[in-house]
Amino acid sequence: MRGGCRESWLTRTMSLDLYAFLESLPDRQTWQAAIDQTGVDLKLDPDLDLSRDEGFSPCFLQGKASGFELQVMPASDLLRDYPALAQPAGLRSHAVCFRWGGDLAECACVLGAALALVRRFSAVAYYPADDLFYDVDTMEKELRECLAGL
Repeated sequence: MRGGCRESWLTRTMSLDLYAFLESLPDRQTWQAAIDQTGVDLKLDPDLDLSRDEGFSPCFLQGKASGFELQVMPASDLLRDYPALAQPAGLRSHAVCFRWGGDLAECACVLGAALALVRRFSAVAYYPADDLFYDVDTMEKELRECLAGL
C-alpha cells in the first residue's frame, strides 16, 4: 500500500483486497508457526482450514479480537481477471484473497498473515488497489506502521 497502511485507512473507506499466490495451502499449525516467527502477536482461528474455510476468519492481534475475510480459489480463476499476474504468480496453483475494511487491526492481521506466507511459503503477494507486488521488507514495514497506529 503505497504511502503506508495508515494513509490507506485515512483515504479509503471501501473494503480492500490482498492476494497471496501459493504452490500449496499450509495447514493452520504450520502457518501459525510461520506467523510466530515474524514476531507479531497474531493468532489465527484454531479451527482454520484453508482447504474448506471461507468468509470471516477471526484472529487475535495483541490479545484483542479482530480478523479478516478469507477466500481461497484456484490461481487460474484470479488470473482470468488479472492476466498480467500470470508471470509473477508463476506456477503457483492457489490464490488466497484477504479482504478487510475498517480498521488498522484488520489491516495488521492481513499483513501479518500474508507476511508469513511470503516468508515461509514463497507466496507472491499482490495488492490490486495500488497494483503493487509486496516484497518482504515493504510488507514488514507496512505491518509495523499498522501496529504502531493501534
